[in-house]
Amino acid sequence: MLAEPKITASSYHPLWRQISGNWVQANGNAKTVALCLETPWNTASSTTEGYRDVGAALAKALGSHLQERSP
Repeated sequence: MLAEPKITASSYHPLWRQISGNWVQANGNAKTVALCLETPWNTASSTTEGYRDVGAALAKALGSHLQERSP
């Protein structure tokens, strides 16, 4: 985790507005939270199944967090 958010702009990539959290922020509404959780692409676990596992673990963690915060 980075201590500060990584802000992307035109110096990152010519299509930076179309990438991930930037696209969500531009196309969501005022209540939308845009963020990007990146996973490694160059490891032994960087497979379709590996990414599914990461996504499932992130979803479970977020679900637990939201349940703990719910009244």
